[in-house]
Amino acid sequence: MSTVSATKTTTRPRALRVCAAGLLVGIATAPAMAADWSDTSVGYRTSNKFTEPSNPERISKDIYSFTHVSGYKYGVNFFTADFLQSDDKDPANGGGGGAQEVYAVYRHTLSLSAVSGVSMKFGPIKDLGLTAGIDRNAKDDAFAPRVRKTVLGPTIMFDVPGFFNASFLLRKERNHNGIVGKSVDFDDTFGVVVARIFDVRRRFVRRQERHVLYRRRLRILEQQVRRRVRPRQRHQGRDVGGRGTFLTNATQRLLWRGMQ
Repeated sequence: MSTVSATKTTTRPRALRVCAAGLLVGIATAPAMAADWSDTSVGYRTSNKFTEPSNPERISKDIYSFTHVSGYKYGVNFFTADFLQSDDKDPANGGGGGAQEVYAVYRHTLSLSAVSGVSMKFGPIKDLGLTAGIDRNAKDDAFAPRVRKTVLGPTIMFDVPGFFNASFLLRKERNHNGIVGKSVDFDDTFGVVVARIFDVRRRFVRRQERHVLYRRRLRILEQQVRRRVRPRQRHQGRDVGGRGTFLTNATQRLLWRGMQ
């Protein structure tokens, strides 16, 4: 029989939970504000290669997801939830089919520049923020996990195209072990969360535009060379440049690099 062990804390540091809870309550009770922008998506994914602790079987799962992110005057809200349905190789407690699970994550990042009215921009840093959030989980198998996680920490927002944030979060987690029938408090840990978004389509389009501009400038330059060189020099230039061009490959490469 396998056993599950965890490191317990002898004292419960309430400062983290109180601070994070206070920030979240403040956000929830603040006057309603219309989001400046938002994005919501739903998704589905599946695989037959999942595993679970103390279960040697390969498990098939269907996962339905809901994600929402929005920004307002003082910060950004992020919420995502996964709904997982296992096959009978990961049975529900007491039988009756596969186990069902839900895992939800909420994060809120408060902009210090927006709150204080003082710019935090310096060097590659665009802004500084404070991030707080919670994780909640439940599953109806024999282990019956119930994740209760609270996170709190600073966030650095980098001044780059798109979106690039790095958060340094203190994590406090409590879980449940249904096999031994008790809850477990874990030691506090630190984690780094990095979020990066950029527009791939825009980069591809810009590269295409640069290539079209390069070919256009190359034709103009070749026409200028045609007018100035003698016929014999044209023939020599054609032989050196190849592909019927009047410019050497080295000249073409310099022209292309100048447009990057």
